[in-house]
Amino acid sequence: MYKQPLNRASIRRPAHHPVLAFFDTVRFLEIVPYSSSQVMDYLDGLHKELRQPDIAIDLVDPDNLFMIYDFAVLNARATYHSGTIIRIMSKSLSWEIVIKPDATVGDVLSTIIDNLQEPKTQAFAKLKVDDYQRFLEVDQRRRDRGGVWAIGLDWLPDNERTFIGLSSEKSVANGTTVRILKVND
Repeated sequence: MYKQPLNRASIRRPAHHPVLAFFDTVRFLEIVPYSSSQVMDYLDGLHKELRQPDIAIDLVDPDNLFMIYDFAVLNARATYHSGTIIRIMSKSLSWEIVIKPDATVGDVLSTIIDNLQEPKTQAFAKLKVDDYQRFLEVDQRRRDRGGVWAIGLDWLPDNERTFIGLSSEKSVANGTTVRILKVND
C-alpha cells in the first residue's frame, strides 16, 4: 500500500489542543534560536543571574543551586556570545577563576563555589612570603573555620561572603572576558 507524504498545511487540528500547541511552540523555538525575551536575559553580554542575580548566594554555606534556581536558568548560556572564556578576579583573591567557553549559568556558579571550597596550599604558602599581614588574616579565618588547609573562602573577609554578581566587562582580549567578582562589602 502506497502512503502519500503528509502535507502539514492540510492537517486540521483544534487550536485549543494543549499538546499540539506545545509542539508548535517547540518547533518555533527550533527555527528562531533567540527570542526577544531571551535577549533580555543578558546584561553586558552576561546572563542577568550572573550580572545582577535576584538571589544572593551565601558562599560559606551555599544551598543546592538546583533548589534555588529554575532548571532553565541553570542551563542557560552564561554569555550571550558563544565561545567566550570568562576570567573572574577579585581584590580579595590572589588567583583567577577561569570559566570554560560556552558554559551555562549553573557551570559558572558551581565553578565559583567549588573554587572557593578547594584547598589553596600554594597560594597560602606564597601569601606567607609576599604579604605576611594578609597571611595572618587568612590563617585566622582558617583556624576559626576549624580547617586543616586554607581554602579559597578563607581569603574573603567575613563581610564579603555573599555572591551578588559579576561586574560589567573589564577587558576583552583573545575571546576572554575579565569580570570582577562582586560580593557584599
